[in-house]
Amino acid sequence: MSRRAGQRIARGVWDLAGLDAIRVAVCQLSLDAAWHHIFFNSQLSKVQVGEVVFLVWRIWKGRCWSVHDHVQYLPPALHRQFRVQVEEWQDASSSQPREQTARRLPSVSHPSVSNPPGGLLLRFDGAFNRATGGSVGFVGYAEGSSLVCAYGKFYPGLNDPFLAELLALRDAMLWCVNHGYYNVCFCGDSQLVTRRATENEVHHESGGAILEEIRLLKSSFFFIKFVFAPRRTNRAAHLVAKTALASAARHSVDCRYLLFNPL
Repeated sequence: MSRRAGQRIARGVWDLAGLDAIRVAVCQLSLDAAWHHIFFNSQLSKVQVGEVVFLVWRIWKGRCWSVHDHVQYLPPALHRQFRVQVEEWQDASSSQPREQTARRLPSVSHPSVSNPPGGLLLRFDGAFNRATGGSVGFVGYAEGSSLVCAYGKFYPGLNDPFLAELLALRDAMLWCVNHGYYNVCFCGDSQLVTRRATENEVHHESGGAILEEIRLLKSSFFFIKFVFAPRRTNRAAHLVAKTALASAARHSVDCRYLLFNPL
């Protein structure tokens, strides 16, 4: 299926579901979040849910296998077509050599990210739109990868990605202090923010005031660590930030419903 055809189908899904969050989830390839919105947050009938599932699956060719749990609600004609396409897709995938399908990326080593003993692993990210503003998002995991929090917030007029990342880290630190988490590993996908947060120097650059707040907040923690991680491992926080950007909510929004399947 061509990219343009997939976009047309996606627009049909958005019109049918009527939820901005589904649009954001599909655009970010976070299909688990899209399924969650469709099944638990929309007012669609079971037949409509089945049609939405079928259309979204047509876009990304079954990358999220939870689709099979809801195929029973498809109309008979769509159900047969779905089964045929699943079989064709599986046959085509299994016939391709593994060497051709694997992504050939340079080998880059990153420090392992884990929870401090009895503490929290908190992933943060920022997003921005030059026309409207920026947003922040952060997601907290306890030991065992259990979801603790997921919050997003919109900042109108913010159009600097560096400032968005800094605000995401600051808001995450404030949340931890206010909720009694003092052993925290903060993980973000901005090397500059990670480096600036680790240093104790005050920089007279864009975001200097926010960096000063971060430096002062660091003294509130018993254990604190800042770790850089690639974007692909930070998708949950990125999804929360994008959702806050789409909703333009100027107050903190609880986004745990987006992440019912943690990590």
